[in-house]
Formats: sequence, structure tokens, C-alpha cells
Amino acid sequence: MTTEKTVTTEKTATTAKSVLRGRSELGVGAVLFLLGVLVLTDALTLDADIAGRGPVGPATVPVLVGCGLLVVAVLLTVDVLRGGRERPRAARTST
Repeated sequence: MTTEKTVTTEKTATTAKSVLRGRSELGVGAVLFLLGVLVLTDALTLDADIAGRGPVGPATVPVLVGCGLLVVAVLLTVDVLRGGRERPRAARTST
């Protein structure tokens, strides 16, 4: 019984490793997503008087940066899952 369970666990681990192999950019996307959520959470919990400062207050830039991080994280993850790869730079020739 434990032998079958060990074999199943090893197969699952091998399958997960083979799926993630060559897709290290997913980790970068996850970090960017978490950073975006952190920035947005912090920006939205700022104690700032909106009426006294007008529409552009101290939370405007952090909200824009947080949204930008989330968009980049999603776009990177979609690109990696679709099979996008980094293209090598063209060989530079000196004349």
C-alpha cells in the first residue's frame, strides 16, 4: 500500500516538474502579482483626506503603480502559458 502511494506521489511530483520546466517566468509573474496586491492594499488603506487635496492625492501614484504591476503580471503569465519564449538577440557583426 505504501509503495503504491509513493509511486503516485513521485509521478505527481514528476508531472508538476515537467510542466513547470522552462517556465521560470511564472515565478516572476507570481512575485509581480503579489507585489501589485501589496502596493494596492497599502495605497487603498492610506488615511488621506480626499476632499482637502482634490482628486490627485497621496494614493494616486501607488494605485497606478499597483494596477500596472497587476497588468504586467497577468500579461507575462499569459505569454508564458501560451508558450512565449525569449528571443535571442541577433548576432552583432562589426564592419
